[in-house]
Amino acid sequence: MEEKTRGKVVFVSPDEARVLALRHARGCYQQGILYGSYSLSGADLRGRAKDYAGRYATSRNNLLKRIKEAGIPIKEVWGEHNKRVLVFGTEAAIYAFLAEKFPKGRKEFLRLALEASNRTQKEET
Repeated sequence: MEEKTRGKVVFVSPDEARVLALRHARGCYQQGILYGSYSLSGADLRGRAKDYAGRYATSRNNLLKRIKEAGIPIKEVWGEHNKRVLVFGTEAAIYAFLAEKFPKGRKEFLRLALEASNRTQKEET
């Protein structure tokens, strides 16, 4: 896994960013959040787990805080049906992913990906 650092930001692909983020997960629930097995909003909590929704929310927030403090590029976006989705990778990779995932905004996302890629290249030189 190759990573280039500049300051506190790590420039990596989405797959590499997910692997790096998994190092900061503590427990099965947090790993499930990163793999997409569990909802980022906590809407999938059932039974007694729902009684502890506040604790689960704290756990999710702490995970995201640790990932961001480590400089791993991660972004929370709103997906289909207003679902919260975590997207991993540099800004350009994030927009490229969104262009692929959401066809309605494809043109705009690709434009943003190109701009982000150009900014990154200028910063590296």
